[in-house]
Amino acid sequence: MAIQTLAELLGTRTLEQVRAQFSAWMTARAATAPELAEITEWVSGGVLKTLLELDAETFWRFEQLLPELAKSGFVDLASGTWLDFLAQSQYNLTRAISVFAIDSVTLTAQAGSGPYTITDNQLWAVTANGLKFQSMGGGTLPTGGTLVLQFIAEHPGTEYNLPRGVLTKLLTPLSGVTISNSSARFRAGADTESDARLRQRCKLRWAELAAVPTSDSLKAYVLAAAPAVTKISVADNNPRGAGTADVVVSAPGGVGVTDCTDDRVNPPTSNTAPFYGVFSAGAVNAYLQARRGLCSSIYAYPATITTITITATIQVLAGFQAQAEPRILANLTALQNSLEIGGLLRYNNIIDALLEGALGTVAVVVSSPTADVQLSVGHDVVIVPDLTWVEV
Repeated sequence: MAIQTLAELLGTRTLEQVRAQFSAWMTARAATAPELAEITEWVSGGVLKTLLELDAETFWRFEQLLPELAKSGFVDLASGTWLDFLAQSQYNLTRAISVFAIDSVTLTAQAGSGPYTITDNQLWAVTANGLKFQSMGGGTLPTGGTLVLQFIAEHPGTEYNLPRGVLTKLLTPLSGVTISNSSARFRAGADTESDARLRQRCKLRWAELAAVPTSDSLKAYVLAAAPAVTKISVADNNPRGAGTADVVVSAPGGVGVTDCTDDRVNPPTSNTAPFYGVFSAGAVNAYLQARRGLCSSIYAYPATITTITITATIQVLAGFQAQAEPRILANLTALQNSLEIGGLLRYNNIIDALLEGALGTVAVVVSSPTADVQLSVGHDVVIVPDLTWVEV
């Protein structure tokens, strides 16, 4: 039967279904070819059966490629390498690669300790959950003084975008020296661009053809300029007067964006002045200024972070906390990253995050928040779990 719809083309059969079809073909053929009659006498390891199954599996493997070939022509359906090919060939876009986070770390020598001469790559620091950073560059840490060095993450990705004050342990200790990442971050880490983000950039590509910037074209520029940015809010209703637009950006969990200077507080001296910040919002603003229309004013700045602590008691079967806890924390992170700038955090979604897929979970009682939480305009969210575990 000929394929009539895309849904049929995207459907696949199991190997057993293909084997059954091959067997039916041979059985029907045997009715007119007596020499093939023995095909109905299945014997494990038999020559005809083995050859038939090999042919069936070869056909089945080829059949598995057909849906991927079909989906490769549609930006909403293509994924992985197929989406890379489509984005490059049709939209001239390349998937953004992952980026290593770089934190500014202050080394402090106690009175009587030091001086220390620090060389490039000498020091390693680690967080409480095992994320490692290596020092870059060097300098002299004076007795009883401080030295600020940049530390680069061991691996790329947003996982290494640390909150302030959590990088406090040296794996290569110096007597009498403490560290803290309380200084401004130098560069935020970024994951390899997801299929969803690359699809969004492909769809927004058309907006870049507009004679003057539109809301969609501004979003396209932001995504092109800053791999770390995953959330964008465009205020295109002349927030600072005629011909103005504000672009608010954020990264997963909002980590890093608070390090930026806000151009509304410290306006640039000209419309082409760079955005003075240490997060990728700087690249965003410079990119936008180069593409803004005449007689227009566009500012890019980081979202304000609203911290929401989720306080809950979770009952799990005895011995199941170790399995349930990572899943619940991952659910809360996904919920945090899915919320739009200025969006609504629904109470029901919090409950779902605490229950979904958490093996052994019996009951959940949330004491805070107790209702939906509406974020203010220009605000992103950081969810802080405060979970009490009770085994039953």
